[in-house]
Amino acid sequence: MSTTRPSSLEEWAHYIAGLSGDDLRSKAHAINSIDFVDDLMDEGFDPDEVETLFILLAQHLERMGMMLPDAGLYSYRRMAKQTPPVQVSLPPPHAGVAVPDDVDALDDEG
Repeated sequence: MSTTRPSSLEEWAHYIAGLSGDDLRSKAHAINSIDFVDDLMDEGFDPDEVETLFILLAQHLERMGMMLPDAGLYSYRRMAKQTPPVQVSLPPPHAGVAVPDDVDALDDEG
């Protein structure tokens, strides 16, 4: 398993696809903030890539039957219905995607 945070949109897509249950819910709460968006922008992601990441997460939440309340920076319910502005190669469902260890720092604190 990798010990680095995803650094490309494709890596984030694979990371998101590997989340489920409480881990998915926790990460979705944690990253739905301006601080996370600012971090991504500082890492070189452009606005369309950031939007794509959130849309992919929202669509994954919906597929997993885990729609979250509309609280936070973005409405996951609305975003789940959008088409990502950037095309990303997604792993097949249940592909056994490895989850990087240090992304645990994204867990919801409260």
